[in-house]
Amino acid sequence: MATKEELEKMSNEQLLKEFADTRMKNASLKSRLDTKEDILRSHPLEQFKNKLPPEFVPTNIGELQKLYWGYLFSVRNVILGPGDAQDYVLNITEDATFALKSIVKSIFVRTGILGAYSYQYQDPQISDDANLASGLSFTMMDSASSRSFMSSAIPMEMVGGPKYPMMMKRTYGFLPNANIKFSFANNHPTRTYILNLSLGGFRIRIPGQNDMNSLSS
Repeated sequence: MATKEELEKMSNEQLLKEFADTRMKNASLKSRLDTKEDILRSHPLEQFKNKLPPEFVPTNIGELQKLYWGYLFSVRNVILGPGDAQDYVLNITEDATFALKSIVKSIFVRTGILGAYSYQYQDPQISDDANLASGLSFTMMDSASSRSFMSSAIPMEMVGGPKYPMMMKRTYGFLPNANIKFSFANNHPTRTYILNLSLGGFRIRIPGQNDMNSLSS
């Protein structure tokens, strides 16, 4: 394709020829793209995907900029003694946007004496006092914008276990390189907890994502 300077020096006949050549090249390119799309649509993986129920459709098949796939981020081994408070910053890696759908907790209580500690799993399906995360609470915010997702700290008991996770009423979206800040507090007078959270959702690659990344920094 001619440069701007070359176009300015051309006669009308030369400009018409350049225009015709460009149209032919564009038509050829469109034909090649249409052929590529036909090949992709006839690919066995695409045909296989179209025959599956929605819940079984693989999420890593498709155009590169429109890929999405299930993903888990983890908050791991936060130790909170009686009266302790602690922040934990979770970084959303630069691979893709993260859409948060659910949160699952896993909590252990420390028992025993110094040098001989053991850890008892708190089963959220059992409602006796020994399995309640009494005194534990947390808040959650987007560090970059200081936008909080909660008006006040909520009890950890509101977060379910693997069988009944805490489901977001609306999906929360976090751009690549964003940071989610969790603030945990333990108001129990005697218990020491070890806390783990799993954040479930999807990673999504979207057009123009690289231009949007600066918004989260």
